[in-house]
Amino acid sequence: MTKDFVVNLNPEQTACIIIKAMAQSQEPSGVLLDDHRVTCASGMFINLIFTRFFFRIGSFTTLVVTVSDVTGATVVRAAMGGHRGWFGRKWDLGAASTLIGEVERALADYVCS
Repeated sequence: MTKDFVVNLNPEQTACIIIKAMAQSQEPSGVLLDDHRVTCASGMFINLIFTRFFFRIGSFTTLVVTVSDVTGATVVRAAMGGHRGWFGRKWDLGAASTLIGEVERALADYVCS
């Protein structure tokens, strides 16, 4: 599952809000595995990788969030994966929407329509 949206913040502000929201989650907090930042002439890329164990699926999940302003606007892309489905199926029992929803809620006041 992936979700893309544009926010009216710069990449640094956006990343800080996401990191804080994941650390203060109601579910077990997301662990920040990597925070990689690259600045280039046209802007900045920030890649955040979080992991969290979900009891309801009995596995760890991974959330990758990319924040970039190289196109002129700050674009956020959240993608979730890394779960193991029951009987080989890719059912996540709502884990993807939970993780990506946390990013959406954290940035809700800044999303451009």
